[in-house]
Amino acid sequence: MRRAAMLTFIVACSSCMSGFDPSNIVSSVRVLATKIDKSYAAPGDTVTLETLAFDGRANSATATLPLKLVWFPILCTNPANEAYYNCFSNLGAAGTAIGGTTTPQDTDLTDLLPSGPTYKVTLPSDIIAKHKPPQSGENYGLAIVFQMACAGRVKFVSVDPESLSSQNAPIGCFDESGARLGADDYVMSFTRIYAFEKRTNQNPPVEHLVVDDQSAPFGFSINRCNEAKPENCPFAQIDTHVPDGAQEVREGEADSEGKTRKEQVWVTYYTTGGRFDDDAKLLFDVETGRVPRSANKFRAPSQPGWYRLWAVVHDNRNGINWLEVPFEVR
Repeated sequence: MRRAAMLTFIVACSSCMSGFDPSNIVSSVRVLATKIDKSYAAPGDTVTLETLAFDGRANSATATLPLKLVWFPILCTNPANEAYYNCFSNLGAAGTAIGGTTTPQDTDLTDLLPSGPTYKVTLPSDIIAKHKPPQSGENYGLAIVFQMACAGRVKFVSVDPESLSSQNAPIGCFDESGARLGADDYVMSFTRIYAFEKRTNQNPPVEHLVVDDQSAPFGFSINRCNEAKPENCPFAQIDTHVPDGAQEVREGEADSEGKTRKEQVWVTYYTTGGRFDDDAKLLFDVETGRVPRSANKFRAPSQPGWYRLWAVVHDNRNGINWLEVPFEVR
């Protein structure tokens, strides 16, 4: 069944409506994560973004159209209320210059936009100075970068400036005949880049997948499911091993007792077949550190063959990393 897609911009969800595939099953065009080489940057830094995207439309009628990941070279800094949709006027304004060309609305941008899994941006030197200081804590700057994974052609679309909202972006994805594609065929997403004067953060390191308490860096095998109910399917206990150093100290932050706080670290799982009991698992708690039991039950699909599994590790300071492994269903 096709995944539910209520918003143009994708956000992680912890549960899905009854009757729809869980959000961790990748059966359409998906953007699973974007990481930044400096998850906390400094003003004037040049940072590299890398996106994990995948085309899971194996049984879609439009699956013959290739997936392309494009970036919009318009850096939106310190938008009002820090809301990404307040950057849409920058994206859709008539006369926006892309690729050195003045580009009116309804123009095909596919071949004018930077493409590929990585993209570099340079933060303004005054990004913090131009950000409204928070009521408490250290001031920072915010930049937002937009990208689209589109199995077709990317175009500006005419949108009334008064109607721009989180559900109404001025960008669309179209097939070669000019018909607008649906939610299975594209994802438009955004990445936030935070800038501090001195504060830094590293992306959490990820070492390998653990399957039934055994290291599985190159994949694993599982028997296919012959049961009518998914909860009766064969399962494996899937965990993601990250070193103790993955949980960093949150410098400059302390609790009411003056104790320095640490990061929260968790992992989200995605797969092209089968299903996890939980979308995400906590790996490190801010108070107690490493969580002793973080394995996730993974239940096998019914069809034999080769599939993919992704583990995306996050910290609560904009850090992201991931690993991908194949698995065989026998």
